[in-house]
Amino acid sequence: MSSQREHDEPIREQVDAIRDELEAMLLRMPEGAAEGAIRDASGCLTRLIERSADDDTVIADVDAFTAAVRRARGALPDDGEEELLAEVERQAAPLRAQLLDQLASLPVAGSRAALVPFSASVGVPATFELPFVPNPEILAVRPAWDAPADTSIPAGDGVPSLEKPPAALPRKEIEGLGRDALEDIGILGGLRRLHETEPWSAASSFEDRLLANLDLLYSLDRPFHPDTPALVVPAAAWRYATEWSVPDWGRSFALAVSLGCARGAAALRWVMLALRRAPELVHGAFVDGLVLGSSPEVDRAITDLLRDAPAPVLVSALRVARRRGVFSAGAVVPLLAHPDELVAIEAIGCLRHAPQPLARELCSRLRASGGPHVEMAVLRELLLHGDNGARAALRVMLEDAERDRVPAELGLEALRLLALLGDPADEARVLAAATAHGREHLLGFYGSPDHFPVLWAALEKERMGGALESPKRLRLEAAVSRMTGLDASADPQAVLRAATERLGPLRGKRARAGRAYDPRLVLDELAAPTARQGERRDLATEIAMAAPELPRLDPDTWLSKQRADIQAMRDALASSRGA
Repeated sequence: MSSQREHDEPIREQVDAIRDELEAMLLRMPEGAAEGAIRDASGCLTRLIERSADDDTVIADVDAFTAAVRRARGALPDDGEEELLAEVERQAAPLRAQLLDQLASLPVAGSRAALVPFSASVGVPATFELPFVPNPEILAVRPAWDAPADTSIPAGDGVPSLEKPPAALPRKEIEGLGRDALEDIGILGGLRRLHETEPWSAASSFEDRLLANLDLLYSLDRPFHPDTPALVVPAAAWRYATEWSVPDWGRSFALAVSLGCARGAAALRWVMLALRRAPELVHGAFVDGLVLGSSPEVDRAITDLLRDAPAPVLVSALRVARRRGVFSAGAVVPLLAHPDELVAIEAIGCLRHAPQPLARELCSRLRASGGPHVEMAVLRELLLHGDNGARAALRVMLEDAERDRVPAELGLEALRLLALLGDPADEARVLAAATAHGREHLLGFYGSPDHFPVLWAALEKERMGGALESPKRLRLEAAVSRMTGLDASADPQAVLRAATERLGPLRGKRARAGRAYDPRLVLDELAAPTARQGERRDLATEIAMAAPELPRLDPDTWLSKQRADIQAMRDALASSRGA
């Protein structure tokens, strides 16, 4: 339920730490009386932190928590777990005192805040208010997928106690609607993910339907009739995600994105715990779902996850943080020295959202401390922070790859970045490497009119021997259009004549769309409905290096958000030019 006042930060941190300890114990503990009592204790803390800070019911929550911990201690043998519970119980008294002090310091509260009115999702998902969030079931042993659903709803704040289960038919119908909505969310989440050669506008209809299903899902927790049962979205999403015994991308995505759009931290605990125990095969689904989530609590939950998680989970959490633009020095900086190289590389990627002096200092220290993959990650971030000194190291990386001193994929990445940078000093280097590796389409990004004959010859060769719409042909046609501003799929002779006329006056300059290079032309291409997704990812990197002062664009987030971000970048460029 929406709170009028939030708890003080020290209280939130203490409650979160105690809950984490209890959940860690549940992972180690077999089923039994102690397990149930510990789960009750965790539920008390969840209810406490979701209440308003001026609600004196929090004191009863602490007392119920203490009683549950004592029950758990009584059911355990005298071993290490019992000692841990004793320590947890000792924390209850100071927590109770802090809450009393907090209540005493606040003015007398009025009536509890009403639920935020239900609003529809337009372009991006709304942030939905849940009337009730049950304690996570992630650690419970789940019944078979075809077992009857539990129709009881635990009594809690704002939820009337049910003396008997609701009628079977209404419950079955509500659960069926909820499952259908979750299934559509999972399917549409996959459909909106574009292949490299698809135009980015192709995701529009899938996103509209996905948002409509999110609205439908959350409307089922707001019954229009008192006799109609509520769905309880967190439990329904969890059951849908786990009813198969094999990991499934769509089901994991549906869980992550639906609960990532719920207001408050309680619903996100289901997702964080699910991610911890999910196989790596579906970690990408959690990343996509959490990146698209509208809840501001996602940023805090991800930052907390970075403080203690296995390496694969850290990699996924860092990817979410990078794509959402979240940076916490206390959570990210220690991971730069993580023994798992992939964790360190993803942590380096998060430095693009760090203050520039800090990012440059950390990257300078890291360059000599890791292998070539770490060095490439460092160079990429330095370039995104406008450090021109990294260009020389990038040239060395390309040369080392040519001599088999570093893996070939690092040489290709160095070539890509040098082409996107468009430094005049790299004209011969980019041409030779792009031709040698069949990456002539990168010449369209580099933009030298002297490269055009090589680019055109590669396109003609692909037209003669390739498929009508092979990925390479599409990339080469886009490269010709990028350099000349002409439709490369039109009559070849006419295109060649017009390109020669346009590029002649630009000799010695960098050409884009038949004109002298300007970052605003990159934004125009990013916004064009026909721009293909793979090229847009390169364009997003290009504009970030060309104008490091601009906000960063995630080319895989909601389309409406991308359009707004591109417009904001245009406005920022116009403002800087006007100044």
